[in-house]
Amino acid sequence: MYWTTDIWLCYAAFVGFIVLYNFVITITQFQLAVGLNTQRFALVFGVNTFTAVLLNTVLTVILIDKAGFGLDVNTQFIIYSGYFAIIAVIFLLHGVYFLCKNSFSSSSSFKSTSIIIDVQSVYG
Repeated sequence: MYWTTDIWLCYAAFVGFIVLYNFVITITQFQLAVGLNTQRFALVFGVNTFTAVLLNTVLTVILIDKAGFGLDVNTQFIIYSGYFAIIAVIFLLHGVYFLCKNSFSSSSSFKSTSIIIDVQSVYG
């Protein structure tokens, strides 16, 4: 509601955000569960959920409560948007790093394999 006063546009943007957020969370939890032993599911997902609730509580007390800053709605919106933007940039940079790391390692192994094949064909 920082840039518009149309409540329906805000509801549509919120629904779109929640759909994307839950989609990404589902994929993330699936990827995490693939590498876990079944005995550790409750521990990992319990700690993850506890950390998320604790961070949400701390942000709420600091930003909204009168004991904290007691910010107005527009300022809260900007701070939460910045928070999500920083997290998105961190994940984006990690993804780009992972893709570059894997593409360079697979292309270098391909080159070394092709060199070995060429040497064997010449001397073989």
